[in-house]
Order: sequence, then C-alpha cells, then structure tokens
Amino acid sequence: MNHASPCTSMSRAGSLPSLALLNLVSGIALLGVSACSGGQASSAPAPATQARTVRAAQVETGPARPAIRASGLLTAVNESSLSFRSAGTVRSVEVRAGASVKAGQLLATLETPELDAGLRQARERLAQRRRDRERADRLFADEALSREERDNAHTAEALASADLQAARFRSQLQIRAPGDGVVLRRLVEPGANVSAGGTVLVIGRQSGDSGLALRVGLSDRDVVSLRLGDPAQLRFAAYGDRRFTGHVSEIAASTDALLGSYAVQITLADAAPGMSSGMIGSARIAARDQDAQRRSYLPLTALVDGDQAAVRVFLLDGERVRERELAVAFIDGERVALATELPANSRVITDGATELRDGDPVRVVDRTERSPGTRHAPP
Repeated sequence: MNHASPCTSMSRAGSLPSLALLNLVSGIALLGVSACSGGQASSAPAPATQARTVRAAQVETGPARPAIRASGLLTAVNESSLSFRSAGTVRSVEVRAGASVKAGQLLATLETPELDAGLRQARERLAQRRRDRERADRLFADEALSREERDNAHTAEALASADLQAARFRSQLQIRAPGDGVVLRRLVEPGANVSAGGTVLVIGRQSGDSGLALRVGLSDRDVVSLRLGDPAQLRFAAYGDRRFTGHVSEIAASTDALLGSYAVQITLADAAPGMSSGMIGSARIAARDQDAQRRSYLPLTALVDGDQAAVRVFLLDGERVRERELAVAFIDGERVALATELPANSRVITDGATELRDGDPVRVVDRTERSPGTRHAPP
C-alpha cells in the first residue's frame, strides 16, 4: 500500500463547500507545515542581549603595605611641655594661657614637705662631715691620726656633698620659662597634686621654627618604615572632610615611658586660618620605602559582594564584562588592595555592576552621562 506523508495528504485536501470547514482545514494545514519544518523555527538565533549602561574605573597601583594611620594632638612646632621634677602640691601658678613670658621668668612653684626635710637633713649631714674632716686634718697635723683615717674623713665629706646636690636636684620647686614665648595651655591650678614629670604648662617658644604640627604615637612596627619627609594627609573634625597636607618632621629615637609608643611629629604645610594648638586630628602617612613593591587597588564602589578575604567584581573585557573573584590583601580607606596584581590598564565596573552577569555586553559612560539603575549615584 502506498502511504503518503501527512504533508502530502494535507496538500491534496479538496475544497469544501462550508466556510467553517475551510477555516478548519486552513488551521490544520498551518499546523502540518510547522510539523514538517522539523522544529527549524525554534533553532533561529535569539535576539541579541541589550548592552547595559555602566561606569568603569581604572585599576590603580599602590604600595604593597597599607598606609600608616594614627590620631593625635595639634601643637605648635616649637612647643615645650614644662613640669616639676618632683611630686607634690602646687603652691602657685604665676601665668595664664595667652600670657607672654621672658626667658628665666618664674612660672610655677611647688610645695614638697618631704623633699624639704630631706634637703635640710642633707645640709646638716654635710656640715657634720665637714667638721669631722677639719678635726681629722688637725689631728693628722699633730701626728695624732693616721693618714688613712684622715683620708676617710675627706671621703665622707665628699659623699655628703654629693648627697646634698642630689637632694637639691630632687627638690626643684620652681618652673621657669626656658625662653621667650607664649603660654599655650595651663593644665593645673594651685592646690593640685602633681606627679614628677606631669605637665603643668605648655609654652610656644619664639624661635626660627614656626607653624603647627600633629603629634602622634606609633608602634615599633609602624615607625621602622618611616623616614623624615614622608608625606601625610591630615584631617580635623573642626574642618569636616577637608584634607590637609604635611610631612614627617620628627621621629623619636625611643618610646615614651608612659605610653610605650614612639612620638612622631607631622608638620602641616597648609594650616588653615583659625587653627590652634589642642585640636584633635588624624593622619594617613604614606611611607616612601613602601614603593619598592606594588599592589592593584580597586575602589569600594566596584565590589559586588565579598569579605575581607575575597571580593567579586566585573572587569571590562572589550565591550563585555568578565566576572572575577579576587583575593584581598587589605582594605585601605575607600580602596581594596588585592593579593594578586592585575594586568596594566585594567578597568573595573563601578556603577551598574549588581545587574550584570558574566559575559554581558556593556556600554561604558563617563561621569557626565546618566547611568540608569546604578547602585551608586554619581558624586
């Protein structure tokens, strides 16, 4: 028996007198043509994915170690802290903040009853040893005393004299101005108890040096990488987001006995009008010897997700993007330093990255164009 294919049979269908039947046959014919195509219509290429509008940033290169960050107190470059060498009760403070002083001027006095008593005893002991030495000299001249006994009397007098000098040193009951200048801060009042070395007055001395500096304390791990002249950025709460520039001008050779840190002075290059000693500021120091090794830095706005160990970003590859997961070395302010350096001239998607998939086509716009649907608004 000769069997025709469904397509052939459908093509041979005759005309029917009924319009309804004609419509029915036309619909069946269309279905038959679709079946005869063998599904070729479904294999037609899908419409191209529309390029998404994004913004991109250049991957930066920076030091292999994070910048050094610290907070401290703004001071005059030629500032001096004055204190008593002994503990005791403050008897008087002769000057107030803002007062001008001359070299050698009396500034403060201290009451130290215990040290005063020790000083009197040292004077009396020296007087006694001097009388013993004079008597030993007379007896030795009369040959009534041996040379060794006379020498012992001389030694005892010398030791008593040294004890008196030490007692006088310990009982420094006055603070005098080390030079001409201005009182910047008065930290204690009469009747207050102070410890040995505790700051009583802060003086800004008049000298060839001028200007303001931020004094910070750093650990040994940070201070070993610093050099004089290293650049720094400074910020002060009183001036909001404004950034100031400066450089490392002093590095202590030893740690502070009380704080256990190294004192570092950062001199301001562009102090603002109205800045005064006592303001609290923060510094970001870029040690120059960190430039020997480099890392790739990404802006935080480029991160789709991640943590301190790894982040996910989209890198620009021609007119498409490639999804990458990158290991993190450290976070430095508003940037992320990568553990592996990226190729030169790499660009990373910043705005619009959350809507992307690996391989998506993109259109990169500059900062003046509007990028719809972005996660981060342009600044």
